[in-house]
Amino acid sequence: MNLEFVDFYPRRIKGNKAFRGTCQVYISDFDLDIRGISVNKNGSKLIFFMPRGMGIDHETGKKVWYPVVSFTKKETMQEIYDFLASIAEEKIWPVLRKLAKKPIEE
Repeated sequence: MNLEFVDFYPRRIKGNKAFRGTCQVYISDFDLDIRGISVNKNGSKLIFFMPRGMGIDHETGKKVWYPVVSFTKKETMQEIYDFLASIAEEKIWPVLRKLAKKPIEE
């Protein structure tokens, strides 16, 4: 799969305690532009989530989150997440470090 990192859009939440943002990735094999991939900092790691929307489970009546973009093969989703992790040091961490008021642990 041919993945291209387009951009990272950061935002700081509650001072320096939490960092979040979204990524945009283009998959040329499918002519697919995915926007709104969530990026959350968890300690020294970044966690990625596909864009999702909230719905109600028709059997339980409870809130559930449904991905806006989903591939039938879990391997495809994992390939996207692995790709983002592989470019994070070059494309995402520098932006987060620049925004930080205090140094971010490595």
